[in-house]
Amino acid sequence: MRVLFVCSGTSRQSISPVVAAQGRSLEKEGVSVDYFPVGGRGAFAYVRAAARLRKLLSEKGYDCLHAHYGLCAIVALLAKRKQRLVVSFMGDDILGSRNNTGKVTPASRIMARVNAILSARCYDHTIVKSEGMIHPAMNRNSVSVIPNGVDTELFRPLSRSEALAATGWEPDIRHIVFISDPSRSEKNYQLARSAVEYLSRKDIKLHAIKGLEHSQMPFVYNSADALLLTSFHEGSANAVKEAMACNCPVISTDTGDALWVTGNTGGCYIVSRDLSAVAGSVEGALEFRISKGLTDGRARIFTLGLDSASTADRIISVYQQISG
Repeated sequence: MRVLFVCSGTSRQSISPVVAAQGRSLEKEGVSVDYFPVGGRGAFAYVRAAARLRKLLSEKGYDCLHAHYGLCAIVALLAKRKQRLVVSFMGDDILGSRNNTGKVTPASRIMARVNAILSARCYDHTIVKSEGMIHPAMNRNSVSVIPNGVDTELFRPLSRSEALAATGWEPDIRHIVFISDPSRSEKNYQLARSAVEYLSRKDIKLHAIKGLEHSQMPFVYNSADALLLTSFHEGSANAVKEAMACNCPVISTDTGDALWVTGNTGGCYIVSRDLSAVAGSVEGALEFRISKGLTDGRARIFTLGLDSASTADRIISVYQQISG
């Protein structure tokens, strides 16, 4: 089976690590995966991308196009010929973008509805990352909930000394990690920072991690005492699954599928977006890390079938379903 990923990025090297990881997991299962980075910004860039993609599709044969993100899906729709089209919505493209107060912006709400209508009327199948991403305008019969899988060969427990040597972090400090760009309003970094400051402890440091090579992230999780996620919304937060695969404690707001993923795993906390509640959960996670060490998060990932091999099998089933 030959599949073309239509995705954001200006080159093969700039494609999202999450999308690239999904491609590798499919290749391990025998699927041939090529990539078409849309590139550029603005409406004209997407129009030009559709023309380039249409030319490519006239020259090469693919069984299926798999677009990641709503705008990339529109490019694929405009360009495709007889190929089947699967679309993965990743988060904001269905949930909308939020401002600093946590409210969904009107423009993004409209775009989310457009994406949902296109899903129902134009796409052969839609993949969303959590149940909360199923928009009322979608056709439920052509939607599958398949969270991004985690590469459990890459994300695994390591000795803390090895991890700290790689990150260069101080061994006598309690390290809390926030895995996102703090400038993204929907990630609600201000709450994470305020919660750590609220504790008034000099032995805690909050690290905002962005732009780090994917291969270095296991050292971050294994150096950390806890992951802190305070987002207003998520589809299915990759950071939660990656941290759990490393048996790192997790503190998360009740967003996306975080409650389902963490379950009753000791050392993992689902918390409201209340300052004192978040701060209290940080304290609880630190106490767990000091007294009990690692969580059983990795076992939970395998139990739920959230390893990359299991999710690849589910995606292949979608390809086969629409091809048959």
